[in-house]
Amino acid sequence: MKRFFVITIVLCLVVFTASQVLAKKQFYVLPTASTGGSYYPMGALMASLWSDNLKDKDIVVTSQSSGGSVENCNMMAAGENILGMSAIDVAMSANNGTGKFKGRAYKGIRIVSILFPTYQSWGVTFDSKITTTKDMKGKRISLGKSGSASVRNATELLAAAGLTVKDLGKAEYIGWSQAVQGMKDGKLDGVLLQGAPPTAAGIDLYSSKVGRIIPLTDGEIEKMTAPGIMYKVTMKAGTYPNQSDDIQTVARQNIFIADASASEELIYQLTKIMFDNLKVLQKAHNAFRKIDPAQPFGGTEQSGMKLHPGAIRYYKEKGIAVPANMIP
Repeated sequence: MKRFFVITIVLCLVVFTASQVLAKKQFYVLPTASTGGSYYPMGALMASLWSDNLKDKDIVVTSQSSGGSVENCNMMAAGENILGMSAIDVAMSANNGTGKFKGRAYKGIRIVSILFPTYQSWGVTFDSKITTTKDMKGKRISLGKSGSASVRNATELLAAAGLTVKDLGKAEYIGWSQAVQGMKDGKLDGVLLQGAPPTAAGIDLYSSKVGRIIPLTDGEIEKMTAPGIMYKVTMKAGTYPNQSDDIQTVARQNIFIADASASEELIYQLTKIMFDNLKVLQKAHNAFRKIDPAQPFGGTEQSGMKLHPGAIRYYKEKGIAVPANMIP
């Protein structure tokens, strides 16, 4: 009986100690997007880097897949997360209360840094005989996961070609990798691929020889770039296996965001670790090579959004001038 009490006391002490350690740790989640794009692997690398470098501060950051930009901004507005990744136009809509955020503006989203430009690329099967966006009329096309910026951008791209979602034979709302698999299975004719090329889904599309990426017309590019958020880009031949020609399309900027409620110290540490280890991240994923440490918020100055104080603190330390209109 005495031995039983001793064992019980020891077990209680172990459980108490473990609970105290867990209580001391600070856990944060970084929502990304669906697998197959750039957000997901980039988010995983960033979270791992932060956790490894903040062990002494008992801070743990994990990444998770999500519906993408719209869902990430919605979760931030709902107080579910203080970190996230978003397309600049979606974050602006959330900030201004327009589009999918009409009537519910959330002014608490802060920019930490830019990430990379997202190329908008229609991937189509060879069998579909689609050569332009207009040819998608009556076809089975995946526009991206519901709640993602992909759906919004796909709708805009269709509109630039004089089409609506209703003109499609069937619109699917699934992730990129799943959509490419659907093309292999003969269930889909095309998909809007997004990310910094080469993306995993794009590589799969070309490597499997099921399809290819089609260019946008000059007229479509003109309409897409008119608002000033998108800009013309060229996907050089050889970006993907078996891609023999340059492909013209459009891209928009993506940003790392944090809620205004996130502490200055936390965001300062995350920003510092990210930029101090940028070369490590660039070796791990090509999309990080698009980040210019001398212009960490380049292209967002006229967005009407603010930088997080923690990021501002780091940039000022590095002698980077912060525009007055971006200071909260």
